[in-house]
Amino acid sequence: MNVFPLIIVVRNLVYKAFFTFDQLLGRKNKITVFCYHSISNDSWRYGVSAQSFKEQMNYLLSLGYSSISSNDLFEFVTGKKKITSPSFVVHFDDGYKDIMTVSEFIKEKNIKPTVFLLADTKSPNRKELDNAYDFLTDKEIKLLIKDGWEIGSHSKSHLYLANREEATLKKEISGSKKALEKRFKQPIRYFAYPKGGYDKKALTKTYSSGYNLSFSMDDGVISLSSDVMRLPRVGVDRTHGLSQFITTFSPSVITFRGFVKKLGVTI
Repeated sequence: MNVFPLIIVVRNLVYKAFFTFDQLLGRKNKITVFCYHSISNDSWRYGVSAQSFKEQMNYLLSLGYSSISSNDLFEFVTGKKKITSPSFVVHFDDGYKDIMTVSEFIKEKNIKPTVFLLADTKSPNRKELDNAYDFLTDKEIKLLIKDGWEIGSHSKSHLYLANREEATLKKEISGSKKALEKRFKQPIRYFAYPKGGYDKKALTKTYSSGYNLSFSMDDGVISLSSDVMRLPRVGVDRTHGLSQFITTFSPSVITFRGFVKKLGVTI
């Protein structure tokens, strides 16, 4: 048997057990940030089909969860806005063209997403991206902005940012911000670390570059005490059907996933 599917099967069973435990205790997250990448039907793990994405969003909305923007989240974590009902934020990293296939659905459902763009889509780091997908055109990005999408930076080239020299961090973090602001004539307030990679130097550079919020792929609960330069997100990929998605953002599942990541295991 292939080991990878076996790990996923075991993961799903563990998630279900922790989810059931949280349900019995009435535990749930107040705010969850979901991170997506591609909307596609191929075999790349970090994509999801349009059907799966719609099922997941409809599930959250059917439970009464509110869709909030990254700006709403900023106002919450800085104490400027109260959010009392369970809420969620939708992020798309990398800025692939295929997310346009769900743009009308997102508009119809009044979902408030943020797309994190690469400043240089002509020569991105394809090795780190691990795909050859087409990126959104400027025209498409402007259409999304017109429909209420927020945009952020996902670095210049999608370089993993831990253990990098100052000059590289400047180019990837502050340089990408300036390039995107010039290109789209609006402030770029949010940053997402490629593959969630950062260290103390990257955090410092992100803060000094003037971002309001930066996002990692860490596991944690968002609260008023959260570090605004490394807010946690829940990654959603092709291994998460609806039954698995339902468990991914339960508090005990998030704690378990964080523990497993510290052991160097990817699930």
